Amino acid sequence: MSNLKGKNAVITGASKGIGKAIAMRLAENGINLVLAARTKDTLDQAVKEIADKTKVKVIGVPTDVGKLEDSWSFGSRDKLTRSPLSEASLD
Repeated sequence: MSNLKGKNAVITGASKGIGKAIAMRLAENGINLVLAARTKDTLDQAVKEIADKTKVKVIGVPTDVGKLEDSWSFGSRDKLTRSPLSEASLD
């Protein structure tokens, strides 16, 4: 994965379980992350834990990808300009 160092990844279901484990592994390999999960508190904890342990850039976006209105944060240009992603930068 060394050829991905410095690249960015979006992980859904990232606050616990397999999603969090995948996020941690990617971060350990130098990949910056946008983490998405439904529960803000556990998402914030995951963001802090991963950022503290790996020193990569990590952004958390409370999102339920099962809801169309939440999914627009990742896919529609007009909605993206009003999403948390528009105010955050991994660069």
